[in-house]
Amino acid sequence: MFGITRRKATATAIQATFPIIKTLEISGPLPSQFWSNPYALGYLYWTIGAFAKAATSGKVAGQDMGRCLIDTFTKISGRNGSEITRLTTDMASQQVPDFVCGMRDAEKVIAVTYGSRDFDNDPDVISAVAIADAMGNSLDFLGSSDRRTKIAGALGTIVNNRIKRRLGIAA
Repeated sequence: MFGITRRKATATAIQATFPIIKTLEISGPLPSQFWSNPYALGYLYWTIGAFAKAATSGKVAGQDMGRCLIDTFTKISGRNGSEITRLTTDMASQQVPDFVCGMRDAEKVIAVTYGSRDFDNDPDVISAVAIADAMGNSLDFLGSSDRRTKIAGALGTIVNNRIKRRLGIAA
């Protein structure tokens, strides 16, 4: 791959995950335990992998995916991405329940964001639909008149608040 595919995967993964971190940091710096929290890491692990694969039509894998995870975690955390990646791969192989829950929630947010109806009966999606419908046209001035975009935004907020609650971060 000569690194081009990996670099593209990493750039896309950073672009997808950096805003998640910045949103969580609005009320202050993340607590140090964030970077070892199974739920938060499961969410980020799935998000990095999904966007890396999408950016490369599924071509990034193996060592290149490992390097993508390391580089992305390094960039978004400002910490040792190798250690975080090692922790996430251990949690994934052990199927740590909170880590798996974080991965499922990331899959759900991404799927709904891109128009999938696979999660329409999920309680979080049902809540997000209710929030989006209650907003009506109130965000149209931002150019967000698409109902699916509002649902995805509400779902992302639900998940971000779940991360904050798990870590004791003010919402």
